[in-house]
Amino acid sequence: MAGAAYMKGTLRPGSQRGIFASLRGSIASAPTWAGFVKTMPGSAIAMFLACAATAGMAASAWPPVMDSHRVDTYRHGARKEWGYTPKAASSVFYVIRPEQEQKHAPLYVVLHSAGHSAWDAVQVSLGRPAPWVGSGNDHAVYRTPPCFYGLYLSDDKAKTWWGRGSNWTWSQKDMEKYTAEDSPVEKRMLDTIAWVIEKYSIDPDRVYLAGCSMGGSGALGLGMCHGDVFAAVQAWVPAGAAHVARRMFFGKDVPAGVSIPDPPVVVSVSAQNDKWSKGQELLIEGAAARKYALVMGWAPFGHRGDTKLYARECGPVMAFPWREMRRNEAYPVFTGATSNQAPPWPDSKSGDPKGQINAFFRWKNVEDTPAAFSMDIWLDPPGAGKERAFSESVADVTFRRLQQFKVPHGSPCRWELAHDGAPVASGEIKADAAGLLTIPKMRIFPVITRVLLKAVPEKEKP
Repeated sequence: MAGAAYMKGTLRPGSQRGIFASLRGSIASAPTWAGFVKTMPGSAIAMFLACAATAGMAASAWPPVMDSHRVDTYRHGARKEWGYTPKAASSVFYVIRPEQEQKHAPLYVVLHSAGHSAWDAVQVSLGRPAPWVGSGNDHAVYRTPPCFYGLYLSDDKAKTWWGRGSNWTWSQKDMEKYTAEDSPVEKRMLDTIAWVIEKYSIDPDRVYLAGCSMGGSGALGLGMCHGDVFAAVQAWVPAGAAHVARRMFFGKDVPAGVSIPDPPVVVSVSAQNDKWSKGQELLIEGAAARKYALVMGWAPFGHRGDTKLYARECGPVMAFPWREMRRNEAYPVFTGATSNQAPPWPDSKSGDPKGQINAFFRWKNVEDTPAAFSMDIWLDPPGAGKERAFSESVADVTFRRLQQFKVPHGSPCRWELAHDGAPVASGEIKADAAGLLTIPKMRIFPVITRVLLKAVPEKEKP
């Protein structure tokens, strides 16, 4: 097929981590399409006819073949590099285009739940009724935001729970293999995202991953280890944290030769009375120990996907502006904040029945140069409809994804805090083994605190 070899080179050297730049660089040109069917925008019947018309067509291995329009439907076989078995060799994905198309728009990647399909999620995004939406679960996490492109991936045939693995599909050997190495569904996801970025001229620094239930587990497990791809991740009632704990080596040392990029900012909503949510302490404790950015909320609302319910029970978390994060901008990590509530895991009877972690913090990058770094940090102030706010929070603040300002391990760095240009605190810290800089016990208020970091000149070092 013309254009079938437009991907060139070896895509995933070594441990499969940190490959996004090389993957995007391997795309030589757009494919030459053949065998696609265009339908009228927004027509479910036309979409069905388009799918039926192409059902008998043999799917090309790669690139995918488009068979509809407005909701662009692509069918494809498996690339050899993905490592799929023949039974799971074909798949489908959908791209929802914004009403007003533009170059360098952001991309919203959706992973569906076990009870839904990618097409179900597309229907929700288009505002079309579905039987399970009427039960009070609107599953708004499936909705592509305005001005975004939406990418809806499918895990219907592989049945590996987005790479988490299961007793009926994976052996223990597979589970061990796909800890330090990307699983087939993970490789397919990464290739598809890179291809869609090229095809639709997406801004590669504004790619976001979201999922619900099984898709929430997948969003954590596939997203957190790929900070070189995703700016931020959101998970609704994720079905456990075993996947992300395995992929991120929580509670263990990261093996030699495995490099994990600075993870995306993660936002998660869960319930302590949800039987699927067991193990959330793995995520909470693992993120705190590694100084990873986690915003989390909980309440006893069960395994639900209801925006109004979340807004009522986890308002601060739902208000967190996670889709404003950028992959090419630094972010702060808040650890041990006094404004956090105590999570109800592993024992649902302990901790606060309703609460949040790190949901009130806000920030804005000001400067990131080789010579200095500065950022404004504040607490989301009280306002109409906000159930709770804080006048002060104290937390250890670590800076990740620094773009230009770098301090070698063990080297000193001076920090200063200022309000309205007036210094209020200062000190000196050293970069840890990972090159991370942490200001301990920083006081944070609703008013803006300007943080300034500067490396100590060589002549002033002891």
